[in-house]
Amino acid sequence: MALDQSYHRLWFYSGNQHQGGHRWKGCLRLVSDQSLPEEIAEECESRGVDPFDLFCQCAREYKTLDNPTYPIGTKFLLNAKLNDRESGKLFFTSPHTESPIEVEKPS
Repeated sequence: MALDQSYHRLWFYSGNQHQGGHRWKGCLRLVSDQSLPEEIAEECESRGVDPFDLFCQCAREYKTLDNPTYPIGTKFLLNAKLNDRESGKLFFTSPHTESPIEVEKPS
């Protein structure tokens, strides 16, 4: 089942927290000091899910741990939307072919 959600400009950060089932050791998660669009907040609340715990499916180079271009802690402003799998598990998705709107490397 695919959710009928719109794309929104959201900030994500790269980290090395991962869970089983992910091919890449790195991941992108939402930056916590941003407000979320109402449709995302409502969907997550209705399912009892914290949106800041969800991963973002995106271009692999943003979440590869040994990528010198985007070290761990890099922040990405992406067009992303909330989606779900047939199992009902929520995640964010950003078009793999689209470049980040903005990138902030850790200092």
